[in-house]
Amino acid sequence: MPMTNASNILSIHLAVGDDDLKRAEVLDRLKTRMEKEDDLSFDCDEFNGESCTGSDIVAACQTIPFMAERRLVLVRNGEKLRKADTDALLAYAQAPCDSTVLALSFEKLAKSTKLYKAIAALGKTAVIECALPKGRELQKKVASMATVYGMRMDEAAASLLIDYVGTDTVFLDNEIEKISLICSDKGQITVADVKEYVEATADVKPWKFLEPFSERNLSASLQWLQSARGVSAHALVPQCANRLRELMCYKSLEARHATGSFLSELGYSQAESWKVKNHGRYARQFSAEELRCALSTLRDTEKAMKSGENPDEAFRMWVANTLKK
Repeated sequence: MPMTNASNILSIHLAVGDDDLKRAEVLDRLKTRMEKEDDLSFDCDEFNGESCTGSDIVAACQTIPFMAERRLVLVRNGEKLRKADTDALLAYAQAPCDSTVLALSFEKLAKSTKLYKAIAALGKTAVIECALPKGRELQKKVASMATVYGMRMDEAAASLLIDYVGTDTVFLDNEIEKISLICSDKGQITVADVKEYVEATADVKPWKFLEPFSERNLSASLQWLQSARGVSAHALVPQCANRLRELMCYKSLEARHATGSFLSELGYSQAESWKVKNHGRYARQFSAEELRCALSTLRDTEKAMKSGENPDEAFRMWVANTLKK
C-alpha cells in the first residue's frame, strides 16, 4: 500500500494540466511540506522529462533514503518523456516504494491512459488537476496573481496582459513581478502600465476584436486596434462581415418570433451553442438598418483598402462610423 502520513502525502502525486504556474507551485509546496518534516539535503532528486529516462527516475525512487524518512523525487515536463519511459513509470506505480514520494508534472496526460489511472488509484489526492481557467476566469486569476507582490490589478489590465504575452501563467507571473518592481510605489498595475512596460510577444487573435465590436463599445474597439500589434486590418474584415451577417440573421428571426431556429440557420449543433450565446444581446445594440448599412460600407471600405488607401486607417474609420450612436 502507498505510504501516507499525517499530512496526507502519498507515494506518488501527479500535477497535470496546462496551468504551468500551478503545476510548479504544486511541486514546490510538496517539497516545502516534506522539508518541514525532514532534512532533504541528501534525499531529493529532480529530473526533467526532456533529458531523463524512465529508468533514471525509477532508480532514484528505489534508492534508500540517507537521512530523511522518505526521499522526494521531482519530475518536471513529464509530457516530454518517451513511451518507454512512461511505461517504466507505470510499472513502478503498480508497487511504489513506501520510502519515496514521487511527484510528477505533466502538461498533458489523458485520464484514459494507464499511467493516469494507476496514479489516481493510489488515493483521492494523488492527482491534482491544474487546468488553466478560460475567459474571464483567467482574467480574474491573473489579476489575483498581483496580490502576491503586494499589488492590485484590475481585470482590464489582466486582459491586456494576456493579449500581450499569452496564457502561459509562468510568463504572466514573470511580467507581473517585473511591473510590480517598477510600479511598487503606486501599489497598482494599470492598463497604461501594461502598455508601457510589457512587450507583446503572443500571437493576437483577430476574432477577439469581435467582442467589443459586437458590444458596440467604440472606445474598447479602438483601444483593441491600437494595442493589437501585428494584426492586419485585412484579417479583421471577414471576421466583421460574418458577425454582421449573424446579427442580421438574428434580427430577422426575432422579428418573426423564431429565434429558436437561430442555431440551425447558422448550421451549428446544440453543442456549439456557446459560440452564439451572446448574439441576442449583441443584436439589440443595432437596428436592422444599421447592420445592413454597416455591411454595405464594409464592402466599400475593403475595396478602398485594396486600392491603395491606408488599410488600418480606413478600417478604423469604418469602425468609428459603424459603432457611433
